[in-house]
Amino acid sequence: ISSAKPILEEISKYQHELHSLSDEMKNLEEDLTIKEKKLKEHQNISKGLIEKIQRLNEKIKSFKKDVIQWMAYEISSNLRDGDTCPVCGNVYHPREQKKVLIDFEMYDRLNKELEATKEEKTKNDMKIERITEELSQLREKLSERKKRIKALSGTIDDMKKKLENIGYTEETDKNLETLLVEKEKISKKLQDLEAMIGRLGGRISETVSYTHLTLPTN
Repeated sequence: ISSAKPILEEISKYQHELHSLSDEMKNLEEDLTIKEKKLKEHQNISKGLIEKIQRLNEKIKSFKKDVIQWMAYEISSNLRDGDTCPVCGNVYHPREQKKVLIDFEMYDRLNKELEATKEEKTKNDMKIERITEELSQLREKLSERKKRIKALSGTIDDMKKKLENIGYTEETDKNLETLLVEKEKISKKLQDLEAMIGRLGGRISETVSYTHLTLPTN
């Protein structure tokens, strides 16, 4: 027991650290799960924003074609045969142009919505970048804790082997406790016997004294 005590104290200290590390690992894994869920949510948001930007670009592209046709119509409406075209510099010859109606308010709203969507995506991408960095740090911490747990477990196993080498087992304390109980019982019996011997000794002394007093003298 004396030889095992310092080793047992070290094992207890390392087991306490293992317990703390296990709790920390549990918290880190919970944080990791939450962060991964958030990352997925923001990735889905980013995917939706990309699709929205593509749709807006298609609408604006279609509007631009209509605007070009509208501009051509407006310019040609103010030109006469033989005039110089202010756009291409060629001599203008009239031809039938289809009038195009443009909803410039809608066109302006689409452009503003596109810029707002791009800005929203930029902010969301920054969140994705931050969460990704946080996830990287969490995984690194988890990896370090796992390595420490593995090292501690190995150290504890080595110490248990040392205990076995000096003859200490998990039953040793139980056996010692049993022996100590037996020792207490024996000590109690010994005390009782000593008290009985004391009482008997007293009685013997009394008997001897009485006998000496009552014997006839010559």
